[in-house]
Amino acid sequence: MWNFMFRWHIRRHHIAHVLKKEKIDIVGLQELRQSDALGNQLDHLRSAIGTKYFHGMYFTASYNVDPGIDEGIGLLSRYPIIEATYVNMSRPTGPDTVSRIAMRALIQIPMYPYQVLVYNTHWSYDKQTQHQNVNDLLQFIGRTAPQDIPVIVLGDFNAYSDFEDPIVCLKDSPSNRSMPTTTSKCLPQEFPRRFRDVWKPTDSDDLGLTFSNMPWPGMQSRPDRIFVSSESCLREKKVDVLEDGSGYRWRYYWVIIFARLNEWWNESPNATRNVSFGVLVTFVCLFSIIRLRRIILIPFAIATWILIVYNSTAFDYIGEEFFPSDHRLLVATFSNTHC
Repeated sequence: MWNFMFRWHIRRHHIAHVLKKEKIDIVGLQELRQSDALGNQLDHLRSAIGTKYFHGMYFTASYNVDPGIDEGIGLLSRYPIIEATYVNMSRPTGPDTVSRIAMRALIQIPMYPYQVLVYNTHWSYDKQTQHQNVNDLLQFIGRTAPQDIPVIVLGDFNAYSDFEDPIVCLKDSPSNRSMPTTTSKCLPQEFPRRFRDVWKPTDSDDLGLTFSNMPWPGMQSRPDRIFVSSESCLREKKVDVLEDGSGYRWRYYWVIIFARLNEWWNESPNATRNVSFGVLVTFVCLFSIIRLRRIILIPFAIATWILIVYNSTAFDYIGEEFFPSDHRLLVATFSNTHC
C-alpha cells in the first residue's frame, strides 16, 4: 500500500476504483499503516470501496515505525472470514530491523460451498533474514493448515532475480527442499506441502514484473507472488498484472496538482509573500488597463502568476506519485475442479 506516502487521501480512491472494476474477491495488503491521528488504511480503503468488502482483518507487525505510527498487513474479502490469526517471524539479524509477520485467514466461499486458507506475508529485503522468513512461514502453514483445505499464499516476498532461494523453498518438493546457494535446509523434509507459482510466462515475454521503486528504468523485479498448494483442487484460470500508474495519472492529475498547491500555500514560508506580490502586480496591471489603456501589461500579469505557480513546485513531475502504489497489482482467478 506504500503506507501514507504521496497523498494517500487521493490514491485510496483509485485503488478502490480498480478493486471494484476488476471485481476482486480477496485482497492481500502489505505496508498498511495506522495511527490515532491518521486512522487505519484498511478502514480508509473499505470506506472508499463502499459496502462491497464487508470483511477485513489487520494485524500490526511493527510499532512506531514513525512517531505514533504502526505498520502491518491485512486482508479484504467479499466472503466471510471465519477466523484469522498471525505469527511473528524471527527477529531480523541483518540490516533490516523491521519486524515481520505472516497472517492466516480461513475464508468461507459460499457459492460452492467450501473453505480456503489464505496466508499473507511481507518478507524482509535482507537475504539472510529471508532464509528465516521462509522457514517461519512454512512452519506456520504446517501447524495451521489441514490437508483437506486448499491453501493460497500471497504477499510481497521482496524476491529479486539474482536471489530466489527462499522462493525455491516454497515451490520445491519436500525431499529436495534446500537453498541452492547455501548448505542449509529450508525446512525439515517431513513438511508435506508444496506450492506452485501461479504466474506463467506467455509468448509475449511478459515476465510478470510488479515493482519499480523509481519511474525509470521501469519495472525490474517480481517481489509480489501468489502461490497455491499443488495438491489442492484449485486451478488458476487467469493471471494478470494490472495498473502501471497511467490510469491513475489520467484520472487524478489535476486533483494532485491542486493538492500540491494547497500544501504549498499552507506550508511554504514564501507562499504568502509570492501571492501578495502577484496580487499587487495584477492590481497595477488592471489599473493601467483601466486608466492608461495599457493592454500590453496583461501578458506581464499572466507571466507573473505562471512563475508564482511553477515556483510552488506544484507541477514538478514525481513519477512515483502517479502510481496508485509502488507495486503493480497481481491478480489470479481460480476455479475449483473438485478433483
